[in-house]
Parts: sequence; structure tokens; C-alpha cells
Amino acid sequence: MVECVNPVEATRDAWSATAQHNSARLLGVEVICSDPDEHRRRAERRVVDIPDLVLPTWQEILDRDYEPWTTERLVLDTAIMDSDSAVRRITAKML
Repeated sequence: MVECVNPVEATRDAWSATAQHNSARLLGVEVICSDPDEHRRRAERRVVDIPDLVLPTWQEILDRDYEPWTTERLVLDTAIMDSDSAVRRITAKML
């Protein structure tokens, strides 16, 4: 199993090609927070637990490159779903 962030189509395509080449199953999962105020609150209140890791500012988050998905994926909206529900949805899709 691999978990990673793929904000651009090129990296998502590369993972798809790798899965196909290895006859492996790929489950794309897009995690969103549809409530911008909640997203900002979470981003600004994160606690760093990794030495020397500098978290991005809210503006840096807004300015990041992100290309919309053009392929099938499971979309999880954390504004309306807790982490346990998200895990259940992913697990159900993997079975």
C-alpha cells in the first residue's frame, strides 16, 4: 500500500501507470474540506510534531498548484465526515 499527496494530474497518472504495469489495484482518494473557514482554522491551528518542519501559511496553501481530478476517485469531505467514517469508506472500497 502507498499513501501520498498528488496535487497534479501528472503524478496521479504516474501512479496509475505504475499500478497497471504491476497488475496492482489503485484506489484514488481525494480528501477535501468543503468549508473554507474550517479548512483555514485547521491549517492555522496545526501543531508541528516533526522537528524542523515548517508548516505553510494559509496563503501558501491557497497558492499551491492543484489540478482537478479527471479520473474516477473516492472523494471524502472532512467538513461533513469524521476520520472513522473516512476509514470505513476507504476500507469498503478496497474490499
